[in-house]
Amino acid sequence: MIFGVISLEINSSSANGQGGVIIILDQTMAYTVDKRMMKVRLKHEPVDVVVTQVYIPMTDCKDKELVAVYERIEELQDKETNGKDCTLIVGA
Repeated sequence: MIFGVISLEINSSSANGQGGVIIILDQTMAYTVDKRMMKVRLKHEPVDVVVTQVYIPMTDCKDKELVAVYERIEELQDKETNGKDCTLIVGA
């Protein structure tokens, strides 16, 4: 528990614990998209805040893999935001 709130650790890393992102929240707010990203929707008025946390390895990463990650980010933004959400994409 953090600050008296039941929380959930959401970790997108691979089985060996490398190459992922992590966040601790109330379990109704976030989900892991895949091993490289997670999405958090914070309900707020007048618009929701949607945060996408992305891990992109910069060393030993093939261009094809980078392009695939960027395309996946764009696909998620198009599919899962309604055009009125405040969206943040955070990379590490």
